[in-house]
Amino acid sequence: MGTNRAVVFSAILVLGLSVELLAGEKPNFSGTWILDPERSEMGRGGRGSGTGRFGAGRSREGGRQRGGGPGRRGMGRMGRGGLRGPLTIDHKEGMLVIRQTMNFGGEERVRTSRFATDGKESTNPGFGGMSTPSKTYWEGNRLVTESSMETPMGLMQSREVRSLSDDGQTMTVVRTTTGGPRERTQRLVYVKQAAR
Repeated sequence: MGTNRAVVFSAILVLGLSVELLAGEKPNFSGTWILDPERSEMGRGGRGSGTGRFGAGRSREGGRQRGGGPGRRGMGRMGRGGLRGPLTIDHKEGMLVIRQTMNFGGEERVRTSRFATDGKESTNPGFGGMSTPSKTYWEGNRLVTESSMETPMGLMQSREVRSLSDDGQTMTVVRTTTGGPRERTQRLVYVKQAAR
């Protein structure tokens, strides 16, 4: 009788571990994503240059940040006249490739960044021709990227936490930047576009 109980207990334990492993599967961020300015909090620094404590200027619940542009859905403003366009992500085991389309004064530019997701250092081009080293790793089902870059105004550090909704159709990126010329927190909400 005791042996039968041990076998049943072992079978239940194995089944429970299998379900837990399936439930712990990491999200896949692949797809084309469009910024939803209505649901995003762009974050602003103080004074015209954008400097100030991070988190300052966060929009009210359901409100819209200046520059969120109601007429161009998915094209939220970014610093100095740049506009955010589609974000294309190719996410395969151990590697995240992000292609960001931006519009500067009518000129479209695409910036491609590659991140190893196992915590190894990656280096990508930053603004102004500077390179940005970073490390990307998992915190549960959230993908975290931490980077730092020397600027003329000192060391700038950022932490970006990327998460996916249960239905896989909404991606949220919380980006906190400290030091350097600008300090702020942004909460960027992206909506997945249907495959063509």
